[in-house]
Amino acid sequence: MKKGNTLVVAVIYEGVKQYLSEYFNAINNQDTDCFNILLLIDNVKYLKLPNTSIDCKEIVFNKKRSPARIRSDAISYARDNHYEYLIFSDMDDFFSTNRISASVENLQKNDFVFNELDLVDQDSQIIEPKLLSKIFHSDKILNFSEIIDFNILGLTHTALNVNVLEGFKNVEGIAAFDWWLFTTLLLNGAEGIFIKEAITYYRQTDSNTVGMMKDLDTDRLRFGIGVKMDHYGKVCEYCKLSQLSEGFEAYSKKYEEMKELETKLVNKKFMMDYIDIINHNFDQIFKGWWSEILTLNQWSKYAK
Repeated sequence: MKKGNTLVVAVIYEGVKQYLSEYFNAINNQDTDCFNILLLIDNVKYLKLPNTSIDCKEIVFNKKRSPARIRSDAISYARDNHYEYLIFSDMDDFFSTNRISASVENLQKNDFVFNELDLVDQDSQIIEPKLLSKIFHSDKILNFSEIIDFNILGLTHTALNVNVLEGFKNVEGIAAFDWWLFTTLLLNGAEGIFIKEAITYYRQTDSNTVGMMKDLDTDRLRFGIGVKMDHYGKVCEYCKLSQLSEGFEAYSKKYEEMKELETKLVNKKFMMDYIDIINHNFDQIFKGWWSEILTLNQWSKYAK
């Protein structure tokens, strides 16, 4: 199967079957064919894949597995089969014709890369072009502190050098695997570069719980606090085991801030005020996934 040194990975589950054709069109229209695809098929029935000339490896899971474990298996596969570059993708999204070639080119001198995001609607129409350029005003990410309050590194628009995954172990029970993965890489000294010339078209639907630029409501607030507490707690555990004292101190503080917020939000009137002020200032606050879940100190700056 192996053709070249690049592996593109995608997960297929029941909810994305309607987007298979568009995803494979993007694959077939790439300006290079020197890569393989790993399809992780998560408990899907009656699956018929579109035609492609790219070599595909399918791994079928007939029992429920967590998203974190499925992605961990993809990383293990890339390492075990001696790929140099691993490109993540989401099956319900699609991307520009140069995404794979631009990723590989930039990975030759960088640990990981992330490309531009255009938000598209259910019908693939652009609703917010060049979103990442609007909220991220740098060319690189060099330190874990840059994504400590929010995440801009999703598994729909990132790629990495497999050699930075030395020591990686399969994980379970992580709510935001993408955030955790790139945080741990940054904690260990990895650096990433922003590729503006390649685009992922990131689909926004009503069922997309972790979509971008959605107003805050009570459900999204509770869910977001849960994700942040899980993230901060898991990174604390990682830092403790890895003897990363700076990271442990920083993420312990963030965990306590989320606990403080959770306690305060028991008061329903305060919760409504918290949500209203964030939504009123959303354009200023929004910086990426989970950025609208502010600590009390952050929120108070807008509440004045």
